[in-house]
Amino acid sequence: MMIPAQALIVPQFVLFSKFGWVGTFNPIILPGFFAGGASFVFLLRQAMTQLPKELDESAFMDGANHFQIWWEIIMPLVSSTVATIATFLFVGFWNSLLAPLLYLQTNELYTLPQYLATLYNINSPTQQWPTMMTGAVLTTVPLMIVFFFAQKYILEGISTVGLKG
Repeated sequence: MMIPAQALIVPQFVLFSKFGWVGTFNPIILPGFFAGGASFVFLLRQAMTQLPKELDESAFMDGANHFQIWWEIIMPLVSSTVATIATFLFVGFWNSLLAPLLYLQTNELYTLPQYLATLYNINSPTQQWPTMMTGAVLTTVPLMIVFFFAQKYILEGISTVGLKG
C-alpha cells in the first residue's frame, strides 16, 4: 500500500511482455481477479473477522469441511463487501487510461474510455462535441449497469453497519 502505482509501471510492463501479453487484454483484465490490491484484501479481511467464530465451529461440528464453511457460511455473509469490492474494481479498471495505453498499443484494441480520450484535441479549432458527448454517455452505461446489479448488496452492507447482535 505504501508503494505508489507509478513505481510499478516498468516492472509490470516487463513481466507482462515476458508473458507475451502486450497487445492483448490480459494485463488489463487479469490483475483485477487478485482483489485489486492490499486495501481491498484488508477490507475483505476486516469483514470476515467481524463474523462470530461460533459459526465456523458449529458448521465444523456438523461435518462441514473448510471449503464448505467458507463457501456456504462465510461468503454469503460477506457478499455485500464482495459486491462493493467488485464494483470499485470494475469502475477503477473501466476508467483506467494508463493500462490500455501501455498494453494495448493499437487503436483497434483501445477501450471505450481510452478511445474517448483520444478524441479530445486541445489544439483543434473544431472539436467533435456531439461525438464526444455520445461517447461520454456510452462510457457511463456499463458503470450504471454494474451498479444497478450490485446496489442491493451495497445498500445491504450500508444498512447493517453499526447493528450488533
